[in-house]
Amino acid sequence: MRQLLSGDYSNRKIAKSNNITHTSVNRMAYRVKELKIDWEMLKDSTDSEINDLFISRRPKSLKAMPDLNYFTQQLRSIKYMTQELLWEEYAEENKDNHYSLSYTNKLLREDRKQNKVAMLQHHPLGGTCQVDFAGETLKAKNCIAGFKPPQFLVCNSPASDYYVVVACHSQKIPDFLEGMNRAVKLFGGIHQVYLTDNFASAVKPKHRDTPNDSLAAWADHNDSMLSNTRPGESADKGPVEQGVLNVERWIIAPLQRMTFASLAEVNEAIKPLMQKLNERNFAQYEGNRISFYKEHELPCLKELPPESFDVPQTIKTLTVEPHHHVRIEGHGYSVPVSLVGQVVKVHVCTSSVRVIHNGKTVVVHAKSKSQRQNTTLPEHMAPNELAYQSYTYPFAKSWAKSIGIASEAFVDKLFDKRPENDQKPMRAVSKLKKLAKCYEYEQMEVACERALAIGDVNVTTVERILKRNTKTLPQPRKSVGVSQLHHSNIRGAEYFSGIEGVRHD
Repeated sequence: MRQLLSGDYSNRKIAKSNNITHTSVNRMAYRVKELKIDWEMLKDSTDSEINDLFISRRPKSLKAMPDLNYFTQQLRSIKYMTQELLWEEYAEENKDNHYSLSYTNKLLREDRKQNKVAMLQHHPLGGTCQVDFAGETLKAKNCIAGFKPPQFLVCNSPASDYYVVVACHSQKIPDFLEGMNRAVKLFGGIHQVYLTDNFASAVKPKHRDTPNDSLAAWADHNDSMLSNTRPGESADKGPVEQGVLNVERWIIAPLQRMTFASLAEVNEAIKPLMQKLNERNFAQYEGNRISFYKEHELPCLKELPPESFDVPQTIKTLTVEPHHHVRIEGHGYSVPVSLVGQVVKVHVCTSSVRVIHNGKTVVVHAKSKSQRQNTTLPEHMAPNELAYQSYTYPFAKSWAKSIGIASEAFVDKLFDKRPENDQKPMRAVSKLKKLAKCYEYEQMEVACERALAIGDVNVTTVERILKRNTKTLPQPRKSVGVSQLHHSNIRGAEYFSGIEGVRHD
């Protein structure tokens, strides 16, 4: 058009320049004269606008257009609604003025293509690990010796599209957590967030948007966070959904040709297939999943904890007893005294007992097999209970030593052949402490020395010696009484001695 309207070229030169026939240029030149247009009118126009000027089109149909937005809304909101039912409703409203079913379906397909917009998600390195169970598993014919078909846990790191696949006995909480322990070891580090689906092992039964206490304890142990998809919204974890499909094709399908007798055999067979899947080259980028993961993402992961998470074998819901202990298999384990009367969940593991309250791990005790015994931490005790527990033989001996040698020997005799925490001699020490508040330390020393000399190691004997031998013993400490007040309204014996008829004894 620019060459034609400039007038500097012949129609044949224009045709040769644009690789078209000269008759086409002649038709366009005739149309330009007919429309009386110049280059200034066309230079800012788009190709579609120029086509509308030069290409004659059939007039638009006068038939009623179906409401495509209404069609799309009804198909999404009503489970059993079909396009044919909606078309019949549209045809009934426009009996003599409607499009056919096939043309209406074509309009719907074109509308979906135009309105199909996807959001490009950004996945930072080491940020999120998406977790899901594969829908496909082994058949019964692939398992021998009573081995049940396992479940396949698929973990995908979207930043590198790196896959880790672990076989589990079932989807129950202990097996799921054991699979997560194995998965993080295969990853070689801990991601910041673990995104799971709404399966029963990951969320609470009545709160599908909240991780359960077991998975929360696992995340606390590994210093990571948890998240889960919205119910029915699988697009929230698109990478792992595609990953499940790839795992079913490249790992589970080849396993269908083998037979297994244990879970360990399945996990060993998965390793070379998983290596082969991760070594497949990218279609649009250089390298593969393994090379990209090791070079870019692995340095961004957190280090693995020194010990793996101890997976609970049983989970119990208990009420904390008044003595701030929970009893598991005949042994008591302490919890903070503030939780008395509260309901807690207790995870009984192979080597530990974990107490969880409101989704947070309160304390972890080493598991004990001793019956009718208690494991109590000092920080869980109330102040008065802690003070009572501190009254032992070392405390009493230290106090008696501050008085003198005889008092220390007297206390040693009280605890002779008795346990350090025996309360009977401690009650005697408490009486001695009361006497020490009324008498001087020298008096206490002499009384204890005389009691030891006569061989009567009894606090009552010490008290009698202190009371009956006041002349020979040092003088007792004067008790601090109320100070004498001098006031005109206070009358004593001198005042009443001057009144007749009053006896003064």
